Amino acid sequence: MAANSKNFYNLFQGQAGSWMAVATTKHEDVKHPSYKFTPEGPKKIQTTNLHKNFNIIIHPFKSKDITSHKVLRVSISLLLNIIVIRSKGGRKTRPIQYWIILDYLTFEDLSARTANSAELVRRIIHTVSFTKSNQKAEVYKRILSAPISMIMSAFRRRIFLSICQISSKRVVGIPNHHQSPFYRALDNQKRGFKDPVYRARRKIFYDIAMNYKFGDAIPKVDYTKEEKQTWGTIFCELHKLYPTHACKEYNELWPDLVKYCGYREDNIPQLYDIDNYLKRKTGFTLRPVAGYLSPRDFLAGLAFRVFHCTQYIRHSSDPFYTPEPDCCHELLGHMPLFACPSFAQFSQEIGLASLGAIDEELDKLATLYFFTVEFGMCKENGELRVYGAGLLSSIGELKHALSSNAKVEPLVIETVVQIPCLVTTFQNQYFWTDTFDEAKEKLRSFVQTMHRPFGVRYNPYTQSVEILSDAERLGALVSELRGDLCIVRNALQKIQLNDEDLDIENITLQLTSALKPDSDKKT
Repeated sequence: MAANSKNFYNLFQGQAGSWMAVATTKHEDVKHPSYKFTPEGPKKIQTTNLHKNFNIIIHPFKSKDITSHKVLRVSISLLLNIIVIRSKGGRKTRPIQYWIILDYLTFEDLSARTANSAELVRRIIHTVSFTKSNQKAEVYKRILSAPISMIMSAFRRRIFLSICQISSKRVVGIPNHHQSPFYRALDNQKRGFKDPVYRARRKIFYDIAMNYKFGDAIPKVDYTKEEKQTWGTIFCELHKLYPTHACKEYNELWPDLVKYCGYREDNIPQLYDIDNYLKRKTGFTLRPVAGYLSPRDFLAGLAFRVFHCTQYIRHSSDPFYTPEPDCCHELLGHMPLFACPSFAQFSQEIGLASLGAIDEELDKLATLYFFTVEFGMCKENGELRVYGAGLLSSIGELKHALSSNAKVEPLVIETVVQIPCLVTTFQNQYFWTDTFDEAKEKLRSFVQTMHRPFGVRYNPYTQSVEILSDAERLGALVSELRGDLCIVRNALQKIQLNDEDLDIENITLQLTSALKPDSDKKT
């Protein structure tokens, strides 16, 4: 057996039912057991060859306080990859049982710190098994009492091993209590439910999303004549409004979308082309999806500069309304501004703030996303302009938001996070900032108040999120930033010789202000 497998077996005995552990030896070619699920538990039925260092843990859960989503959270935090989940429903007198097969993808890292690993597992398993759902904040604090480096290690994994392979679902970025269900079969309340042709088309888009593997080229879609006509109707009406309603950045980027991505009245742009364009502009990538994600998963995607994007289009019977995000919303509302570096950074910072956030704070972040990225406004020359995708893709609400009938206020995060998000009617009120940079500063101030006891930083070279939880990691980051600051200093010295208008004092003030604690800034 592999090192420390016996320790894990002893660790799990007596915890939430009977626990079994199976570990393999470290060989190039490993025999991986397969299992048949019986009332007595999983039974081995065959073996297959897999990669080396593959270690399996099987545990049947018998506690009524355990639910599958809690098990998923524990598994992710322990760097476990879930292979199979099976559940067996019980009678009223017998709780539901879960069997979950997991494997360790990074067993060497885990075994190097056996004591810490064992203590972490004990704490998390105990928490998940015996804590009620109304004690989420306390659960979070108890879990974080374990080593931060172990709990958050999942975030350091490569993007294709983590966030973007969780699911092919999609969210509009609203809190859990407003969340729409994940689309599998077309909802009978939605237009097109009784149209067999439309249902068949939606099934095609669903299959594309579910079969897509992150990193592959996004499949191109052969849109029908009817779908192109629906797109063209919406495109023409919105394009008339953009010069007077959309923000400057949106209108400035529009010619590039026409040139490189095929934005035309008679053509629905392909995610493949937009994905390649955004990679060159801001490093954002797209992932085709078929329905809704939870706010946590959707925002986590933004942290890695990944945007979950639908490919289907609304039913032609009502081209000016859809209860769910479709390609008209994604392509006309979101895509142009993801090519703007300042807006892309703002979106990513919301995503980074969501990593490790407790549910209550996550809801606030999702609401902030909703009233900025989806329904936000800015001011240009004293006049309101729109940058929110929900407005830029809705003819009726775009007109309403800039009319005298709309209630528009300055963005105050403490106020915004308390406002209900409406998905079937116009919003009761909207919020504006002078610039995207102002919105980012307000977001950063809010993140400072969060209870997360560590910082996170996206590393674009490794496409991973680094956990800043100790002096050693901060020191490495400062060393890296020092190199960037030297580049800035040298550039300032050279530009100053030829540009008398260069405001060095203002640039210096920005740099020093960013390093000052909030308490110093207020004095």
